[in-house]
Amino acid sequence: MSTSKEFRLAGPEDGLPCTNCGVVRSRADLDRLLWCAGCLQAGRDRALRLGWGIGVGVALVAALWIWVFAEPTRLVWGGWAACLVALLWLGARFGREIVYGVYRAWGGPKAPDALPGWEGPQPGLR
Repeated sequence: MSTSKEFRLAGPEDGLPCTNCGVVRSRADLDRLLWCAGCLQAGRDRALRLGWGIGVGVALVAALWIWVFAEPTRLVWGGWAACLVALLWLGARFGREIVYGVYRAWGGPKAPDALPGWEGPQPGLR
């Protein structure tokens, strides 16, 4: 017994628009938030740049704190430098993930016609 029913997702026959850029693509080419691969990569690249900026900022604040309050001796410069490198890397990783999450969750659709009925962020709802 064969069935010829096929599973179809709701949406127009020609595809759905990416909610970030508005380009109509096949549903299979969009992720769960309806972003295309190009917009995903652009978001990751933006988060990478901002993440490294956050990491550098965290490392600079820590270096200033070490220099002013901890007053390191010459015997442990390597240990302090290792701490700063670790803070730089961890700050960049955490910063990148947070920026990417915020960009995806609260960036909102950039294309005005991508989601019918979406009128942008409403005041007082966030």
